[in-house]
Amino acid sequence: MIPRTAYTVPKRSHLLVLAALCFLCGCLASLSLADGPWLWAALAAAVASLVLLGLSGHSGTAAAMFCFFLLGVLRTDAAMNVSQPVPGKYEISASISGGATQRTDQRITFALTDIALDGCPVQGNAYCSLHYEDEPPELFDGARVRFTGRVYLPDGKSGEPHLDFRLWMRQRGFSFGITTYQELTIENTPLTAPVIDLSHRVRSSIYKAYERVMGENARIAMAMLFSSREGLRDEENKAFQELGIAHVLSVSGLHVSVLSTLLIFLFKRLELKKKLHLPLLSVFLIGYCGLTGFSAAANRAAIMLVCFMFARSLHRKADRLTVLACSMLVILLLQPLQAHSAGLVLSFSAMMGLLLFTRPIRHFLLPEGRRHSQLFCRVCEGLSVSIAAQLGVLLPTAAYFNQLPLYGILINLLIVPLVSGVLLPCYAALLPVSIIPLLGRCAGWLVSRMTDILLWLVKLLSHLPYASIRVPSPPAVLCIGVGLAVFMLSRRMPGSLRKRIAAAVLTLIVAVCATIWQLPAEVRYIQLDSGQADCALLMDGRTTILIDAGSDGQNALDYLMTENRDIDALYITHLHMDHIGGMEQLLDSPVRIHQVYLPVNAPQQRVDPEALALLDQIHEKNIPTTYLAMGDELRYNKTAVRVLWPNRDVRTGHPANEMPLVLSINLDGYTILSASDLEGFYEPYAAIPADVLKVAHHGSSNSTSADFLHFVSPAFALVSVSSGNHYLPGEETLNRLEQAGVQVFRTDECGDITLTVQNGALCATPYQTR
Repeated sequence: MIPRTAYTVPKRSHLLVLAALCFLCGCLASLSLADGPWLWAALAAAVASLVLLGLSGHSGTAAAMFCFFLLGVLRTDAAMNVSQPVPGKYEISASISGGATQRTDQRITFALTDIALDGCPVQGNAYCSLHYEDEPPELFDGARVRFTGRVYLPDGKSGEPHLDFRLWMRQRGFSFGITTYQELTIENTPLTAPVIDLSHRVRSSIYKAYERVMGENARIAMAMLFSSREGLRDEENKAFQELGIAHVLSVSGLHVSVLSTLLIFLFKRLELKKKLHLPLLSVFLIGYCGLTGFSAAANRAAIMLVCFMFARSLHRKADRLTVLACSMLVILLLQPLQAHSAGLVLSFSAMMGLLLFTRPIRHFLLPEGRRHSQLFCRVCEGLSVSIAAQLGVLLPTAAYFNQLPLYGILINLLIVPLVSGVLLPCYAALLPVSIIPLLGRCAGWLVSRMTDILLWLVKLLSHLPYASIRVPSPPAVLCIGVGLAVFMLSRRMPGSLRKRIAAAVLTLIVAVCATIWQLPAEVRYIQLDSGQADCALLMDGRTTILIDAGSDGQNALDYLMTENRDIDALYITHLHMDHIGGMEQLLDSPVRIHQVYLPVNAPQQRVDPEALALLDQIHEKNIPTTYLAMGDELRYNKTAVRVLWPNRDVRTGHPANEMPLVLSINLDGYTILSASDLEGFYEPYAAIPADVLKVAHHGSSNSTSADFLHFVSPAFALVSVSSGNHYLPGEETLNRLEQAGVQVFRTDECGDITLTVQNGALCATPYQTR
């Protein structure tokens, strides 16, 4: 039986914990605050207050914490606001850093450095997307390329659940983006190319060594050891994620701990002095992080491990919460934008779970006064650690991935020992052995078979019923409130149990009230920012209607997954790819589509061939499909959709833009006229008085005539348009809308536009103002 020691709280630096939290809050708040000299003025005032309070003998804790908050804001602001060129079309000369990533849409992406635009050097690195027709070019690290491309500046979030592309690029060190459809001219060869990304070249050599002895399973070794996930298949990623074990496929605290344990074991075998362990380990971790390309996950894990080992070397019973706060502060000082990443939240949530739940769970599994075998105690120790970590990441997993693995704890108990105790050491040992021809092949064959067992096991478990369940994303304020309440109930919080319970209950009440206050309206119409495409959501209670899927279904999926919704009705106004192209993503997602509506004779009009292929996929999945015409009406809870066009006896062979579904949407008493891409000649047949006009054909000048506007007489006009388009919306259309006194909301300027009815009045709320 493992002896149990009495629980004691080590000496803790509350100031360091508060400083880390304030710095984190500053990093998080920075994106919402306007930058400018006022931040430096506020910091100077806070520092002056701190000095004056110190000289007068008063506590300056509040002023110090405000200083850390402002430092977090300024540090993040500096990381976000970098030098950028003027957007536009340029002749570009640059060097490729690292390799290229193959996308699924006839596109490859890669990083560019040492960039010159029209012969003028510019600062910063660029994220480049190359669209190709037949075969992609073979790119390599150090390749010097020339091409004609368009420089763009990344946009921020266009809607609350969407990806912040600007933040995503900054986190990866990119200052701006480049798009090109032109062929590249490569001016050198792999043999003459200078080394720009050494870690990429080393990883490529390591991959070839693994591939030589393991075959295609080398991709799993590279993912686990170096976070190189390019070779992983989509179904593999999905299976690991559904089971809640995706963390084993990239460098995390688990991997760093295993490799560090092996290294320390080697140090002991070599009888190195103990005081040399930490410096040598630190050097190893710096090199290891370099091999991963200094990925954020590897950096986090390495910093956390070094901080804990350093604290242990100073104090045998160092307070883990203080050390955790110190490691967070170091991470955010080095990479402040990681405050906005799921990885950081999951890492520290797992650590907090270990701190708060491991001991109570262990006490429950191993009650005092009973004797147990050594094996049983070890199993319970492992079980308590796994359960504690899983409890810690429960809410963040739901918030970021909209799913909860029902068997996550048991599967982690099965998979994690296999990975940490068998595969990771084998992968590490296989690398030096791979240079020995016969021994390397034999060892590689054995390790590859063990990898096959892992993949077979994961595939088998992922097909179990309810391996994971879809859940809505809990609001951030609720997650924070629950986390604080749990911490207040723990023995790590000073004060009596009664006071801790009261504080926890009060915190939960505030969090729940804030969550209720932030709940969206029951009835909403959202015109999604889908670029040069059309896509809109109509939410009526739990009934969800999607009007067109855009060219990319991700924006619609963001809302559907975040709120755990299926599509009750999908109206495809016509078969052009900018209206149905997003169906490919929707059909591959967990979202169910219960009914599809199309205009009468839609497949027999002049449509995109790719759109017909997607329509075939809809039929293959046995989704009910109904063809609508003028006069058809469908009623929901507080909304109704009436078809205004096309006529039921419409002939075939028309351009699809002449015969789309034009819809009248009753939004809790107000009318939205959704005109799709209707051409101007047919507009009089679909004109009705309306409060909101979804302008036809992205604001094209051959639609939305003055007579049509006069008859419809809308108060608001919504235009779905891309920010990179110089021809749409047409100037004539904008002038006609202005002369008619219509307030115009454009998705390229406003992001997602939400229409709601509040206190009997129709409100249009843009997500942003550009």
